[in-house]
Amino acid sequence: LARLFTRPSNLLVMDEPTNDLDAETLELLEDRIMEYPGTVIIVSHDRAFLNNVVTGTLAFEGNAQVNDYVGGYDDWVRQRQQPEEEGKPKATKPKPKKTQDTRPEKLSYKEQREFEALEVEITELPGKIEELEGAI
Repeated sequence: LARLFTRPSNLLVMDEPTNDLDAETLELLEDRIMEYPGTVIIVSHDRAFLNNVVTGTLAFEGNAQVNDYVGGYDDWVRQRQQPEEEGKPKATKPKPKKTQDTRPEKLSYKEQREFEALEVEITELPGKIEELEGAI
């Protein structure tokens, strides 16, 4: 990735660029993409990453239809629901209420990496505490 950003170009195509990146590298990648002067085409399942770096979304929505939306993933979700609400009466089917048994929302790739880093840090803390107490 480092070499990729040092070469002159006006188009980057990236397929799942966030896979196997730690939180620090992911943030660096986000910064580099935001600073890139050309066009970047990204294929990713990392919704938070897409929300942070994209200015437009091409969505493959079935029936060989590709639609262009302004913004990231959350913007796409909002915009694609508007035509349904304007053109058709809304169904009166009630939404199921969340209960305690409902699964929590899945962590984004970046959040998962940060969570894993926290686990490692927590296991290292008792040793650091002993070291500091010994120094005192």
